[in-house]
Amino acid sequence: MFLNRANAINAFKLWYNWPTFYASLIMNDFEEFETFEEGGPSKSERKREMDAVQELAIKLAGLPADELAQLPIPDELGKALSEYKRMKSHGAIVRQAQFLGKVMRKVNSEAIIEAYDTLQLKQKCQLQQAEQWRLRLMEEDKAALTEFINEFPEVNRQKLRQLIKDAVMERDNDKHSVIQKGIQKSAQKKLFRFLNQGMGQV
Repeated sequence: MFLNRANAINAFKLWYNWPTFYASLIMNDFEEFETFEEGGPSKSERKREMDAVQELAIKLAGLPADELAQLPIPDELGKALSEYKRMKSHGAIVRQAQFLGKVMRKVNSEAIIEAYDTLQLKQKCQLQQAEQWRLRLMEEDKAALTEFINEFPEVNRQKLRQLIKDAVMERDNDKHSVIQKGIQKSAQKKLFRFLNQGMGQV
C-alpha cells in the first residue's frame, strides 16, 4: 500500500520528531510517578489543602476581636489578619488572602483549626439553647423567667420582661401568619438576639 504525499509528510514528521515526542511522554510519566512516590499527596490534593487553609484564614479575618482572641493566633498571623481587614481594593484583598494562606502554612494551623472548630460548635450549641429559651419564655412565662434569671443573674431583667411581652403580643396578634411555620418576626428576633448575647457573656 502506497502513501500519498500528505500521509508521507506526516509520517516523516512523526519519525523526525519521535525522540522529542517520546522524551515528553517519558517526562510526563515521570512527573506523575514523582507525584505519588513515597505515598505523598498529589498536586490536586496539595492544591485543595492550600485552598482550605486560605479559606480558613479568610474566615478568621471575619471573626470579631473577642472571638479571635480565644484562638491560638501567633503574632505574625494576627498582623496579617489585621492587615487583611483594612484592605479595600479587590486586588489588594486577593493578594493579602494569598499571603494569609502562606502564613497559615508556616504556623501550627492544626491547633488553630481545632480551636476554631470548638468555637464554632460552642456557638452553634448556644444558638440552639437561645432558641429553646425563647420558646420557653414565651410559653411558660414566669416559671421559665425565674429559671433563666437564676442561671444568668447578670441579665437586664426589665429589658428581658419587655422583650418577652412584645414577642408574645406579636405572636398573639398574628396567630395565623408565617410565625406558626417557624419564621420569626421583629419582636421575636429581638428577644432571640438578646438571649443569645446574654448567654454569651457568661
